[in-house]
Amino acid sequence: MIKIKTACGYKINVNLDITTTLASGYHNIDSMFLRLQKGDQLEFEVAADETQLSSGDWNKCLDLLQVEDQGEDSGLKAPKLQISAGDDLATEDNTYFAEQVKMLQRFSADNLVLKAWRYCRKLLELSLWRRVLLQFEEVLDEQQQILHKAAAAENPDLLNRVINYCRQSAHNLGPQQLDTVAVLCDLWQELNAGQVYKLIALLQKPCTFYLTKNIPLQSGLGAGSFDAAAVFKLIYAAMQAVSADDNGYKLPPYKDFYSCFDLENVAYQIGADVPFALLDDVAVARVEGIGENILPLAYKVPAAVPKADVDGQTDTLQTEIPENKLYFIVVMANYTMDTKLAYKLYDQKQKENKKLPRPDKHYGSDFSKVREYFFAKKFNLLSEAAQNTFTDLMLQVHPDYADFLVELKKCPQAEFVTMTGSGSACVLFFSDYGKREEAWNYYHNLQLQGKELLPGVKIMWVEKAESVPYASLGE
Repeated sequence: MIKIKTACGYKINVNLDITTTLASGYHNIDSMFLRLQKGDQLEFEVAADETQLSSGDWNKCLDLLQVEDQGEDSGLKAPKLQISAGDDLATEDNTYFAEQVKMLQRFSADNLVLKAWRYCRKLLELSLWRRVLLQFEEVLDEQQQILHKAAAAENPDLLNRVINYCRQSAHNLGPQQLDTVAVLCDLWQELNAGQVYKLIALLQKPCTFYLTKNIPLQSGLGAGSFDAAAVFKLIYAAMQAVSADDNGYKLPPYKDFYSCFDLENVAYQIGADVPFALLDDVAVARVEGIGENILPLAYKVPAAVPKADVDGQTDTLQTEIPENKLYFIVVMANYTMDTKLAYKLYDQKQKENKKLPRPDKHYGSDFSKVREYFFAKKFNLLSEAAQNTFTDLMLQVHPDYADFLVELKKCPQAEFVTMTGSGSACVLFFSDYGKREEAWNYYHNLQLQGKELLPGVKIMWVEKAESVPYASLGE
């Protein structure tokens, strides 16, 4: 049995502008995303296949087609998802979040974790079967040809079954997914028959995901998308475990794996925030489109940082890199906002050709200044440049949310306060750890004592958060 777990992480938006409504119903955005540590926890459990094959026994792989013939609804393939609340959300007096977790459990079949598993699995399995097919087609010498002919004589339709399976599977995929399959197949070119057999068998085994929710729903922190991205990481870690051989062969690094996937297709098929979550080494980025156009602005340390050399060729620099880490408090009060509702309100306002009401001197963010102030840690200036379209939409549903924001901005230690994502959580920025701790004690005590921040406004959840350590790419 293979058991692997990971902290999924989550994100905050320094700014977030809706720029366009597309004909598809999706929306283009322009936002600075910042990756935070910890978040939800996801564990993957799957049985490992103990079959031992010789490195050249490709015919044995074909036995696994019998499992494929049972279809997607067979018990062998249906994954399970068990959801529980983390300690911060599972307190006895916090019935609000208890109900959230119950809702997730009731609708677990639609959870992004299972959606990501189905997406990832179908592309992985087809790419591995293409690897098997290529092995049969690319006969390297006369001896191999004789062996393959002998196998075909015993079971003449062996190759036809592989070809038909690949054709049928590919028929339901779009061009972007077929490109992903082809790139993944190239990634497996060094695998032998025994390794490919184990990987296909792994994807056919019954598996279970255990999701521990530490981040509330409808917080605007992208936790569901980061949970989905964690599926890719856990599946690949399991693949690395079963494919390791006695000669010390290892699958390529995780970055090579997730780089195979088309980010636009991932955004449309799973979720708009999943592409950024998937780019595990990116700490800060400008995200545009529906979430697929990602310009890295800072990488996680100690990951290698791309840098152009003197000849203009891309090289990597992995030397002494100054470590940056930022500190935050995330506060969620008794407000909720469904993202779909927020976008619907936005579209209604656009149709009415009315500007969203706000007291600011200008509408929309100045991204160049957002970037400048953020990396200079001049957080007190961010309010001049960073906007969030969803704040206006939140005020349409909860007008008194404005009072909540004003109250948080009175925090003497905080340098910048903003709503993140589509809400309803707010983020307080601190460049100094000590000041963050002072503010944390105040808000945490309010939550513990059940006191209201304002009349009718109660803190439902408050979290100390930290960015992943990062190294900026500069201008």
